[in-house]
Amino acid sequence: PKGAAVFEKSCAVCHQIAGTGAKVGPQLDGIGHRGLERLLEDTLDPNRNVDQAFRTTTLTLASGQVAQGLLLREEGEVLVLANAGGTEVSIPKASVAERKISSFSIMPTNFGEAMSPEDFYHLMGFLLSQRGTP
Repeated sequence: PKGAAVFEKSCAVCHQIAGTGAKVGPQLDGIGHRGLERLLEDTLDPNRNVDQAFRTTTLTLASGQVAQGLLLREEGEVLVLANAGGTEVSIPKASVAERKISSFSIMPTNFGEAMSPEDFYHLMGFLLSQRGTP
């Protein structure tokens, strides 16, 4: 179906359903149980209800560079972030001058504008059909 193709193209870089996609953002099996209103809120206003585990971390490095993303894990002396494109970035802890956690989601706030209304409609239909075990 068209909605599944839209999911794979626009969402699977960060989200997973039934084993397809990445586990950067929330896993979406059973997402259809949330209903249309909540799905619209989660996709069009992703900063309204951000789970603590999915808040954006901003690292200011000693070099002045800034790295931003979802903190996935700490591996010894390295912090591993996922950026907005779903790519993992490793940052040595020793290079971090400042670490901030915001109340914002890593999910783009212009998500609804990033695709055609037809694709968005098909995506909502696909997500609503996901009624498996969350």
